[in-house]
Amino acid sequence: MGFRAVTIREFRGIRRMDALRLRKFNVIIGRNNTGKTAILETLFLFAVPFSSYRIPWYPKSRIEMIANFHSGVESLVYGYSGSAEIAYDIEAATRTLSITFILNTYASVNVRVNGKEMSSDEYLSELTSSLNLSRDSLFTYSFYLAPHTSFINELHEFLCKDYVWNAIVRLGANTWLVRGFVNKAVRDRFTEVLLGPKKRLMLRKELSDGNVMYINVADLGDGIERTLLVALALEYLSPKLVLIDDIEQSAHLGLLKAFIEWLANKDWQVILTTHSIDVLSALVELDVEDFQLIALNKNPDDVVTFRIYGLSELEDALASGVDLRKMLDLV
Repeated sequence: MGFRAVTIREFRGIRRMDALRLRKFNVIIGRNNTGKTAILETLFLFAVPFSSYRIPWYPKSRIEMIANFHSGVESLVYGYSGSAEIAYDIEAATRTLSITFILNTYASVNVRVNGKEMSSDEYLSELTSSLNLSRDSLFTYSFYLAPHTSFINELHEFLCKDYVWNAIVRLGANTWLVRGFVNKAVRDRFTEVLLGPKKRLMLRKELSDGNVMYINVADLGDGIERTLLVALALEYLSPKLVLIDDIEQSAHLGLLKAFIEWLANKDWQVILTTHSIDVLSALVELDVEDFQLIALNKNPDDVVTFRIYGLSELEDALASGVDLRKMLDLV
C-alpha cells in the first residue's frame, strides 16, 4: 500500500510533469529549480490537503505550511494565477485509487476520487475506509522534513510536549535511537535523550573519567539536531510516507549513512531529495532494496522530465569511475 505515481500540472515552478512512478525508496536529484522540492510538497499535501485541518506537529495546515515557506498561497500555482492540478495513484488494500486535487490561489482544494467529486468529509471518510486507517493515522500519513530552521524549532517544541515525550520514552526510542543510531556517527558516548529544564531536549554524555554531562541537543550542531529530532518524530508518528528535502543538509557522511540505513530498514515509503554524490555512494554501499534514483530535468518552458536509474546502474557507474555529476546532468 502506498504511492504508485504522481502527475503534476501548473504547481509552483512545474508547468507539467507526466506520471512519475514511485517505489519504496526513492531519491530525487537534479539541478536547482528543477522541481525536487515541489514534488515533495505535492506528496505531502496528500491525505489532508484542506486548510481547515492543522498538522499534528506544526501550527498550520499542510497547504499553509508550504505556502509559508514560499511567498504565499498564490505562489503555489504556476504563474500565480489559475489553478494547479495534482493527480495521485494510490495502492489501497483492494484497489487503486485515482485522486485529483485542483488547487487555486485562495487555498481552496477541490477533490475527485476515481472521477467522483467529493467534499472534504466525504474524501477523508473514503480514505480511511480504502486505506484501512483511523482518522488520526490519516493525519499523520505523511511527514515532510522541510529545510527551514523554523520547521526544526516547531518540531523541537512538539517533541517536548508531555504526552509526546512520554510516548517516546515508553517506546524506548529516546535510548536506542541514540545508542544504535547517533553514536554510529559521533565519537562521543551518549546514552539517551532526556527532557531537560525549560522543556528542552538534552543528551546524556558519559565521560571516560566516569563523570556525566547533559548537553542541549540544539548545541550539538545542526546536522545531529535535525537528524535526531526527525528520527524521534518518525518513531512517534509512524507515518506511511517519509519526505525529506536536502537530506545531506549540515550532515557529514557518517551521519548520513547511519540515517539512510535506519530509514531504509523501516516499513514506510521514502522519497528524498539531494544534491550530494556522497548520498548516492552511501545508497550503493548500503545496498538499499526496492530503490530508484530519479534524475530531473526541466526545459525552458518548465516541463519536467526524468530518467530513472536503478542501484545496479549507480554501482556500475561508480565502479567504472564515471563522473556521476555529468551522467546525471548536474554540472
